[in-house]
Amino acid sequence: MSNKKEFKVLAIGGITEDIMFHTGDLKIISSSLMNKKTLFAFQMGDKILNDEKVLYTFGGGGANIAVSLSRLGIKTALLGAIGSDSSGERARDYFKKEKIDVSGLQVIKDYWTGLSFIVTAGKQSDHVSFLHRAANERLALTPKMLNKYSADCLYLTSLSGEGATKTLATVFKFLKKNQIIVWNPGNAQLRLPFVKLKPFLKRTNLLILNRNEALKLLTSAGKSVKDSSLQAITLGLQELGPDTVAVTDSEKGAGYVDKNGNYYFSKALGRKVVNTVGAGDAFGSSLLGGLMLFKDPEKALKLGLLRSGLVVEYIGAHTGLLTMAQLKKRYHI
Repeated sequence: MSNKKEFKVLAIGGITEDIMFHTGDLKIISSSLMNKKTLFAFQMGDKILNDEKVLYTFGGGGANIAVSLSRLGIKTALLGAIGSDSSGERARDYFKKEKIDVSGLQVIKDYWTGLSFIVTAGKQSDHVSFLHRAANERLALTPKMLNKYSADCLYLTSLSGEGATKTLATVFKFLKKNQIIVWNPGNAQLRLPFVKLKPFLKRTNLLILNRNEALKLLTSAGKSVKDSSLQAITLGLQELGPDTVAVTDSEKGAGYVDKNGNYYFSKALGRKVVNTVGAGDAFGSSLLGGLMLFKDPEKALKLGLLRSGLVVEYIGAHTGLLTMAQLKKRYHI
């Protein structure tokens, strides 16, 4: 009899305490000295006051995926690193309330939990994030840790720190025969030489990127991008090795190609954008959830865009993540 814990999905990735701070005291300016970039500006020595309630919540790729899937009723465990501080304790309690298994959380002794201080100004979709990776940079997974779980799917998000590449290799190396892996690589992974990414891509069952990330990966692979349509980009990524691929294109929508090369596209729903933090994770997790629940790519794609569209209507990565019961009642999912 196996002592392994059984789950549908094992989410792997970052955990942060998110502080969402909105203010009208900052100025938004365009600077010709900075390649016409748009900047947040404030006068040195100013005291910047918030305009509304400051929101303390939790985020990070691993956390966002786990919360999203759990709210869809999919049994999920979270593997990530927290500090031995009060923030880490709050994170653990929060995930437990979300019905997520936290037995695999690594507690980094005498260290801090990751922190994300997100300042919004003007329209609340205009934001800048101050990140302290902290414990996330010390996440170190071993085969023994992974073998404690029996999961149909591993969902791997962005990894950080010096050990990130080793952790990435460990996850793929000890992927079990019947497990599928969903991979949403972060900037640190996409900066690796393509020759190092290629073996991982060939073992990926579902690759999820946004348009800009997709173009970077295609360029890194030496592929010409003469056709910049979303369909061409999505199909081009599939040629790099993954079984299936999904690419988001901000407010335009998202595309998905199945393992038989069939392409699906769905338009975004045109929701009012308040804040975009967590939207990508909401899409990816909901797409996977939809594929698990409906076995229908079109319905799964629409679920991904619906839930990511709901997330951008609120402050906080989890505020707009409706449960399956709520989705059925409001949108007849």
